Amino acid sequence: GSVDIDEVSSGGPLADAEGWAGPPRLRCAFPPCAFNASVQLDTHLVERLAAALPAAGISASTLSGFGPPGSAKQPLPLGWAEVIPLLFIQQAYEEAVGGGGGGHSAAEARGGARHSGLDGGAQGQARAQQPRRRRGLRSTSRRSAAAYSAGGGGAVRSGGAAAAAEGSGPPRALILSVPSRRYEHSVSMVPELLSLGRALFAVLDALDQRIAVVVSGDLAHTWASDGPYGFSEAAGRFDAAAQQWARDLDRGALLKGAAKAVGEAKSCGFPGMVVLQGVMDGVKPDDMHSVLLQYGRPSYYGMMCSVFDFQGDA
Repeated sequence: GSVDIDEVSSGGPLADAEGWAGPPRLRCAFPPCAFNASVQLDTHLVERLAAALPAAGISASTLSGFGPPGSAKQPLPLGWAEVIPLLFIQQAYEEAVGGGGGGHSAAEARGGARHSGLDGGAQGQARAQQPRRRRGLRSTSRRSAAAYSAGGGGAVRSGGAAAAAEGSGPPRALILSVPSRRYEHSVSMVPELLSLGRALFAVLDALDQRIAVVVSGDLAHTWASDGPYGFSEAAGRFDAAAQQWARDLDRGALLKGAAKAVGEAKSCGFPGMVVLQGVMDGVKPDDMHSVLLQYGRPSYYGMMCSVFDFQGDA
């Protein structure tokens, strides 16, 4: 298999919130709402992975934005799958540095575009509503600060607010994608996705940094007969298996139960979850714990937010 490692990324309007009928306290005051995010990418980590992944038998290529690697001058677009987690990462960083309670998140809608405090490198804008839920940073690891992203809802190793404040600034990111054949052949890709996750863990665990691995929490896209993918009974089976995996760290629920249903359920988040399982395979099971924070399906597809964390050395 092969992966693309984005060195630089940036953006435009992505998701329309018009017509959304959430509770008044969650509605955008002036729809359509626009959220901006920008992030400086970690070119040193890109170079490290670009060398390590082929050594592990994984074909990887890097993308550079209008310039040589590490010296690109132009930002590239961010998609909504990057903008959304970046907004929450930005909010967590601001709360950690500011003491956890006060201030407004960069994700807060103000009736138009608003830039986040993540500076340089990559920018994006998404028209979307996002419930603002404040959660304290977990406190389990002794490492310092950086971020790795594969695109929207996943695993965290954290050291608390104090550790976040020790860093030199907002976390940097690495954006990674897997081949587009994942849309039709994700089950046959499971072995290589697990291998990718294990290779990522080997590189990331060797770093003396706090690392967050963020993957998509999008589940079955076949919950509505009038939706773009129609209705399938496999949606319920897939989402139940994914939740069991997230709640109980049940590896078989993901790699067997969810895998059996994903073809009809049409979950674009499944490949990222398998990569994340590969990352967690590098940790002693007794050192892992997880929390399923939220599950919902307000439209035609299911969504899940969960945290996977480990304590101590792997």
